[in-house]
Amino acid sequence: MLVLKHYIYSNKTQNNNFRIMKNCFIFIVSLLFFRITSAVAQRPTNIPYDTEPVRFFESTSNIVIYIVIPLIIVLIYFIWRRKIRKEEEARKDEKKTGE
Repeated sequence: MLVLKHYIYSNKTQNNNFRIMKNCFIFIVSLLFFRITSAVAQRPTNIPYDTEPVRFFESTSNIVIYIVIPLIIVLIYFIWRRKIRKEEEARKDEKKTGE
């Protein structure tokens, strides 16, 4: 009797897992389908658009926006990471001397 209950329970969980996988597959396929169709449907047809690359050195605002600000952000990130690394090393040295 116990074996039969276990078989029924395992069969139910297998059916439940199959149903979950089936629903996930349907969800992913429908998501991809609607994502592709919405991207194509939203593309403007009568609006002219420029395909030329950005001229960086044409004005000082372009230089600041596209070159200087990203460089500053990258430098700040590396300085911040170095500070965190030094703090972690200080904590490790503190733990070693405390033991």
